[in-house]
Amino acid sequence: MNPATSDGRVSFELRVGVTGHREVDDGSRVEQEIGDALDRIQLAVGAPPTTEIVLVAVSALAEGADRLVANAILDRGGRLEVALPMSAAAYERDFKTKKSRDEFRELCSRATTVIENARVDSRDQGYERSGKYVVERADALIAIWDGESSRGAGGTAAIVEHARTRGRRMHWIHVHPAMGKTTVEGEIANEEFTSFWRYNDEEVTPAQLATAVSYQRGQFAAAASGHEASLGLVQLEDWVLPYFARADVLAARLQRRYARANVSIYALAAGATLVGALHRVRPDWLTFLVSLEMAILLVVAAFVVVGRKTRLHNRWLSYRFLAERFRSALFLALSGLGDRQEGGFDRVLSESADDAWVRRAFASVWNVRPQMKPHPPRRLPELRAFLAGAWIASQATYHRDAAARAHRISHRFERLPLALFVVSFLLVGLQLVDKGDETGFRRFIAVASLTLPAIAAALNGIAEQREFQRHGDRYERMAQYLERARDDMYNAPDLQAVQALAIDAETIMGQETQDWFGVMRFHDFKLA
Repeated sequence: MNPATSDGRVSFELRVGVTGHREVDDGSRVEQEIGDALDRIQLAVGAPPTTEIVLVAVSALAEGADRLVANAILDRGGRLEVALPMSAAAYERDFKTKKSRDEFRELCSRATTVIENARVDSRDQGYERSGKYVVERADALIAIWDGESSRGAGGTAAIVEHARTRGRRMHWIHVHPAMGKTTVEGEIANEEFTSFWRYNDEEVTPAQLATAVSYQRGQFAAAASGHEASLGLVQLEDWVLPYFARADVLAARLQRRYARANVSIYALAAGATLVGALHRVRPDWLTFLVSLEMAILLVVAAFVVVGRKTRLHNRWLSYRFLAERFRSALFLALSGLGDRQEGGFDRVLSESADDAWVRRAFASVWNVRPQMKPHPPRRLPELRAFLAGAWIASQATYHRDAAARAHRISHRFERLPLALFVVSFLLVGLQLVDKGDETGFRRFIAVASLTLPAIAAALNGIAEQREFQRHGDRYERMAQYLERARDDMYNAPDLQAVQALAIDAETIMGQETQDWFGVMRFHDFKLA
């Protein structure tokens, strides 16, 4: 998928790990079975037509099996992640020929990620750690194995056993044809896949996407002050803005739906109390009023059930989190921090299923980022000004405005229930003073004195669900942190300082988003 013309849907990186022997006879047969295994793994995932599958080899790039699978996936247009058991220089000593070492270096140069396990006490320990990382990272494993016991701690048999213990899907390609065809163990079943498919299935019209992208380009153009070309900004915009715009549009849409549904739940609950109060003053309408009250309560329950079943609350939070990470991705890449694994996103989230698919989606986009040339010293003022203004200052302003808005709404929600309480108290007092005959006015007082406390309770419930006061305080603190970071960025003396400050700013923003996520994830739909 060309990011410049993308509809913002994220390709799914299907990670295939490999373990196996360094010497593989009958290479053509094994290569054919590798191809068949990749087809079966891809089919087992069950991705819908809206999601493009990109195969990713997760390999230590040892001779033999590791490279056969890596090359097979690269030949299909996939990507490569390398997990070395030790430093590259030390690892190369295990390869017997110059041709093998050259092949290893060439494959490493094509990888999106190369991780060196530099701190190991022995080579066996390094192989064991690397093999276990491959299993943990992969969605499925291809094992090219003779079925015999390992010769060391990190041998093929040990890694196969670890994969079985972890319940990974494994395609065992038998080294010796007499052992039979490829054996398949385990299933690919992961909750995060379903969330990924749903995100790509959400409808965003081309007009909505174009409007959001155009708006963001305008914001960046104003901040860049004519330096877009020299900064390489257009290339980065073409890459990430469709993804950001899609996530942003969906998050805003679901936030509106969540807010409206929550208000409806509390408003209907208060309405049910009003209808219940009418029983007292219009007993002749009892059958109708009871039926109406029951209907209202059923609608309230339906809102809760449908909201939870469609995961509206979780989807909103996840899409907003993803949008904010896409926003930061452009600035991290512009800063020259493209070598950070998954954009540093792996340091932000926990390991719940709701988080895992977001991390995977972000990594899929981060791994196709444009490769930026280092900024020359003469471009430092432009880079510094753009990062400080378009990114950090923009977020500081947003948090200032959001804090003021949240505090304003919080104060309103505090005053309204108090006012309703006072009115209810006075109405109850009127009933004690005025003990005359039942009149329309007395009936109104009776209904109001019963209903107004319910309305006040509904307002309190809405305020508690939306956490206006807590968010206002947090936004205000964030604005202060970001304003200091903005000033530091404007004064950064060199590119290394700019990059360090960019990492600090991204960490601050990521932590704030995570804190917000942590607070709001416990505010799913509930009965009022």
